[in-house]
Amino acid sequence: MFKWLCLILSMGCVANATNLSKKVNKDDDNKDTDFPEIRTIKNEIRWSKKEQLYWLLGGITFIFLFLIL
Repeated sequence: MFKWLCLILSMGCVANATNLSKKVNKDDDNKDTDFPEIRTIKNEIRWSKKEQLYWLLGGITFIFLFLIL
């Protein structure tokens, strides 16, 4: 049971790491076509590379636990 929980958590951590990297590196030139809510979200959320690294390390840790259990 714990083994499968580790697999699910690793998938979630890796998914968060990749989504965060897309948000950090996203460069939109069409800001005029966005809805105001989307522009607000893009301006407010600033993820650091350190947070991306933490998510990735968490994912790797859970994959390792899944493999050894």
